[in-house]
Amino acid sequence: MWDDFISGQIRRTNRNLFLLGTGILTILGLLLAAGWRDAYNFVFGPFPVQGSELVSIWNRDIPKRYFLKVQGEKSFATGMQEVDANNHDKVRAEICASRDGL
Repeated sequence: MWDDFISGQIRRTNRNLFLLGTGILTILGLLLAAGWRDAYNFVFGPFPVQGSELVSIWNRDIPKRYFLKVQGEKSFATGMQEVDANNHDKVRAEICASRDGL
């Protein structure tokens, strides 16, 4: 019953789709594994950090959590801005500095 032309084509198509799906999932898994730290920080960050923890970081490659949020009471504007690359009149962020706990 399953030896005719149409059933052979169905089996071939199912096999090809299975192999293609497995290949795509493998490639996505490898890309995610290569950038696991970036993906982790993008999904779960920004992480709150105290000033004492911030000062104790001596190597930028060591902490798993590098997308940090620092809160301070004594902050001031630095005058620097992050602007859009295409439209320099569009301000994306203003850079502030903090002196608390450091």
